[in-house]
Amino acid sequence: MNHAVFGRSGNDNATRQIMSDTRQIIDTAKLMADIRERLREEALTPGPIAVTDDDIRALQEETEIDFRRNITTHRKYFGWAYVRFRRWVYREIRMAVDPIIARQTAMNRRLARIVFEQSREIERLKRRLDDLAE
Repeated sequence: MNHAVFGRSGNDNATRQIMSDTRQIIDTAKLMADIRERLREEALTPGPIAVTDDDIRALQEETEIDFRRNITTHRKYFGWAYVRFRRWVYREIRMAVDPIIARQTAMNRRLARIVFEQSREIERLKRRLDDLAE
């Protein structure tokens, strides 16, 4: 068995001495307390908002959910029956799904409007803060 792979050399006493010296140098409790404090500070400090005007515009444009399809087939024989069956199934599914889609679309529009208004308010407050800082 190759002991060097597992971090052991031929001189186990030297390895133990290095490991004990390392344990004495590193205070894990203090290190963990520092990490926790840094994480707490980062969580309380708001980062920059990276929302651009293009993001807002795309959000407003993409509120609609539409999944209409043109059902066709390449089948030569009985293709007409297949298409009629698929269209019937599609209509049945749409009857169940359309109310859900309508509610989701309305919610998307509301959320897009809220995000747009909030981004305008943030920009206004930033300008006011800059004016006060001067």
